[in-house]
Amino acid sequence: PAEFARLTGRLVRFRVPAASAVRVLAESSGSWCQRVRDGASRWARQRLAPPDSQRPRLLLEALVLGRRDPSLLGLQDSMARAGVAHLMSISGMHLGIFLGFIYLLCRVSTLGRRQSAAVALVCLAGYLLLAEPRSPLLRSAIMAAALCAGAIVYRPGSSLNALALAAAVLLAIEPTDLFRPGFQLSFATVAGLILLYGPLRGLLFGRFLRVRGLRVYRDEQRVRRWLAHSVADMAIGAVTISILAWLVSAPLVVWHFGRISPYGAPLTLAIAPLVTAALVCGYLSLAMAWAPNLAGALASAGGSVANVIASVVDAAALLPGPAFSVRPVGPVWVLAAYAAIVLAIVHRRLWLGRAWALAGVACLAAMTVVTQLPAAAPDMAELHVLDVGAGNCIVLRAPGGRTMIFDAGSLGRGESGREILLPFIRHERFWMPSAAAVSHANSDHYNALPAVIDSGGAREVYLNDYFGRPGDPASGPGVLDLMARLARSGAAVRRLTPGEVIRLDERTEVEVIWPPPGRPEMEVNDRSLVFRVRCDDRSVLLPGDISDEAQAALTAQPEKIRADVLVLPHHGYWRESLPAFVAAVAPEVVVVSSPVRPAGTLKGGQTAKKFYESLPMRYRYYVTGLNGYVRVRFGRGEVTEEATR
Repeated sequence: PAEFARLTGRLVRFRVPAASAVRVLAESSGSWCQRVRDGASRWARQRLAPPDSQRPRLLLEALVLGRRDPSLLGLQDSMARAGVAHLMSISGMHLGIFLGFIYLLCRVSTLGRRQSAAVALVCLAGYLLLAEPRSPLLRSAIMAAALCAGAIVYRPGSSLNALALAAAVLLAIEPTDLFRPGFQLSFATVAGLILLYGPLRGLLFGRFLRVRGLRVYRDEQRVRRWLAHSVADMAIGAVTISILAWLVSAPLVVWHFGRISPYGAPLTLAIAPLVTAALVCGYLSLAMAWAPNLAGALASAGGSVANVIASVVDAAALLPGPAFSVRPVGPVWVLAAYAAIVLAIVHRRLWLGRAWALAGVACLAAMTVVTQLPAAAPDMAELHVLDVGAGNCIVLRAPGGRTMIFDAGSLGRGESGREILLPFIRHERFWMPSAAAVSHANSDHYNALPAVIDSGGAREVYLNDYFGRPGDPASGPGVLDLMARLARSGAAVRRLTPGEVIRLDERTEVEVIWPPPGRPEMEVNDRSLVFRVRCDDRSVLLPGDISDEAQAALTAQPEKIRADVLVLPHHGYWRESLPAFVAAVAPEVVVVSSPVRPAGTLKGGQTAKKFYESLPMRYRYYVTGLNGYVRVRFGRGEVTEEATR
C-alpha cells in the first residue's frame, strides 16, 4: 500500500476523531445555490468568530450557526458526559428562541399575526442559509414552517402533525436516518414533550396550580399577581421541560452510548437561560452587521455568556459521578423504559393506574439488573486481540474472571481507548481490567491506557525497568504524562524482570521472559517486555515489538518461548531474525496486529516474500486489519480461535 500511495502521489495519511475536527479552508465552486449558501455562511462566521477568536466566540458560533470548531471537541465531550450536549446543537429550543424573538419584534412593531408569521417564515429561510443543515435543525425548521404557514392561512396548528410532516420529509430524503441516534433522539424527545408535557406538569405542580387558581388578587396586587402567574408559569414550564427531555432521551442515550448523566435535568435548567442570552446576543450581532462596532460589542457579550456556559460545564465535571457507564441494553429494555415512564406520568388517568405504574417500574428495574450483570467467567483463558490499526491492544480474561490488558494503543487512532477498548469491554460485559502491562515506551502500545485509568481500571500497572526513567531518551511527553496520571490515580506500578511470574488465578499465570536488566543502551523496541501467558497446559507468547537483538537472543533459548499461539512481534514487520524466531516458538496460531497484511519490503526481498506467503499455509493465520478482532481460547489441552469483523 505504501508503494502504491507513492506512485499515485499520496504521501501523507492522517485521521481525525470526528468530522467536525476538519475545517475547510478553501471551498470548491459548485452550483450558484451552493456558492450563495457558502458565501452567506462564511459571512456569518466572520461576524461571530473572526479567525483570531478564542473559545468563547467559537462556542457562540457553534450555538448560533451549528459550526463546531475542532478546539471545542473537549468541551463537546464534557457536555455529552454531563448530559447537556443537546444545548450545543441547533434544535427546537434554538430555533424557537430565534423565531420567537423575530415574532415578538414584529408584534411590537404593530404587525398583525399573519404578517408576523410571514416575516418569521422569511427569516427562517434566511437562517437556513447560514446554519449547518443537521437533522435537529431541519426537523425544527419544517415544524416551524408548517406552524407559520398555518397562521398565515388561518388554520389551527398541530405540533404532532408538524412533527409527523418533518419525519416524513426527512425520511423521504434519507430513509437510513431512521437508524441514526441523532434522528431518534431528536424526534423521540420532541414527541415526548408534545404528548407528556401536560400530564407531567400536572403531576409535578398540579396541587400548586389548583391552589393558585383559588386565589383572588386586588388591583393594587398586580405585580404580585404577575409574579404568581407569569414568572411561576415560566419556571414551571422550564422545570417540566428539563425533566421530561431528560427522561425521554435517557433510554436512547443508554442504548446507543452506554451512558447515563444524572445531572442532565438540573444542568439543562441552569444553562438554558445562559444559552438563551448568548443566542439573543448572537442573533442581534448578525442583525446589526451594518453597524460593525455595535455588532462586535454584541458578539463579545455573547462570547462572554458562552464562556460562563463553558465554565459551568467544566465545574459540573468536578461533581461526583457526572456520568455513569452502563453495559449494553437491547431494544426491549428501551421499550420497557418508555412504558414505565409513560405509566408513571399518566397513571392518574388510568384504571388501577398506580398498580400499572408500579408494575412497569418493577419490570424495568428487574430488566436493568439482568442487563447489567457481568459476563460469566470463561471455562478457559480468552485472549482478545483488538483491531486498532497500527498498534497493539490485547485483553486477557482468566477462568477466575480477572481481566488484564497487555499493551493498549494505536498510531492511527489517538482515541482508541474511548473509541475501541472501553466500548469493547462494555459490549462484552467484562469487569473493568484490574491490571495492565505496557511492553515498552512507544505510544502505539500505551496511549489508550489513560482512558482505562480515568474509568477506574488498571489499578496495577506493569512496566519494564526502563519505562519513564529520568534521562531515558524514549521517555517523551506521552510517557511522562502517563506516569503522572498513574501517580495521581494511585495505581500500583511494578517493574518486571525476567523470571517473575504474575498469577491471575490457580490455572493462569503470566511469565516474564525479556528484557534483561542493566541494558539501557538497547534500542527501545528491544526493551519490550515479552510475556508467556499459560493456562493449564496451553500458552500464548506476547513479544511486544522486539527486534533483531532480542529475537536472536530468545531464538537461542527455544524452551523459554515455545507457545501454542504467537502474536507476531512488531506488528509483523520484517526482520532477518523473524523466520528463525517463529520457528523456535513453533505455534499453531499466528496473529498479527496490523492494519494490512505484512508482505515483505524491498529490504527483505524474496526471502521476506516467501516467509510471509508461507505463514497462511503453515499456521492458522490472522491479521486484525483484514480479519477483524481475534479471540483465542486456550487451556485444558485446547486452542480455538475466531475472528470477528
